[in-house]
Amino acid sequence: MASAAAFQQQLIRSGELLLRAERIFERCWDEDVFVRNVNIKLDGGGGGNYLAIVKAETPEGKIVAFHDAPTLLELVTGLLARLENKSLKWREDTPYEPR
Repeated sequence: MASAAAFQQQLIRSGELLLRAERIFERCWDEDVFVRNVNIKLDGGGGGNYLAIVKAETPEGKIVAFHDAPTLLELVTGLLARLENKSLKWREDTPYEPR
């Protein structure tokens, strides 16, 4: 079992991560990308990867982006890093039509 100090450090890091997310989302808003929804899904195919589906609006219309990772922590930190360094690939959000 982890010590109380280690648990406290983990809580602090989690709080810092949430504050970082808030700053990044606010910066997106300053750039006219209004993140409206972030869904996280677990791969049902047994692969175990997590998938983030990010929906946003711009003055030009609705957009969507995706990010996946093997763990939830990597998903969140990777998504935030890609939002921060502007490497997330946005595309027009069109209705999904199954094949």
